[in-house]
Amino acid sequence: MGITVWLSSFNHFFTCITGVTEALLPIWLKLETRYLSYILSSQ
Repeated sequence: MGITVWLSSFNHFFTCITGVTEALLPIWLKLETRYLSYILSSQ
């Protein structure tokens, strides 16, 4: 019983994390490429 509850709560947590990651990933990639190009151009 306890294992099932733990697994379902972990599954819910993992789903939330995945949703947040998918939402933030494009923004993070955009910032990352801008930052990298800034570093490369400043050298």
